[in-house]
Amino acid sequence: MDNIDFDVLLQIESPDVTLNQLHNLITSCLDFYCPIERVKITSKDPPFMTPVIKLLLRKKYRLRQKGRFLEAVNIGYRIREIVFNNVNSRRGRGGSKEWWEQINALTKKSVSTNTINAEPDYFNNHYANISTTDSYTPPVLAQTEGFAPPLLSINQGYHELKRVKRTACGHD
Repeated sequence: MDNIDFDVLLQIESPDVTLNQLHNLITSCLDFYCPIERVKITSKDPPFMTPVIKLLLRKKYRLRQKGRFLEAVNIGYRIREIVFNNVNSRRGRGGSKEWWEQINALTKKSVSTNTINAEPDYFNNHYANISTTDSYTPPVLAQTEGFAPPLLSINQGYHELKRVKRTACGHD
């Protein structure tokens, strides 16, 4: 503002014109030094999300896109400090229970009081009812009578298993 010549305003004879010129001069200075930024705040934003934080987040994102990571990290520290101060000012003197009640109220989360019946018989009966059909026939059992498994030594078993190719990923 040192380079602005206000003497020009003193040379104008009409007070209305002088006031208009002064208004234009001050408005242009404000537009240059304090530009208006638009920020959309929605009802879904958390209560600590202020327009200043949204502007800082936008600036941090733009700096990261340009590769100016150190400046972005510094803005991140400023955001963290503002949020921390804002959250602590809302916290009050209550303990953690009161704190979480406030958070749940702000985020509109309700505490669920539904209990689940975890009795095994309940689940067994439920799955038995939904998995049976009238046309079910039990499978024919394989004949194992008179069947003797082959006898292999440890070395034979090792070499047979080593020859098996991997056809599937994961455990069998």
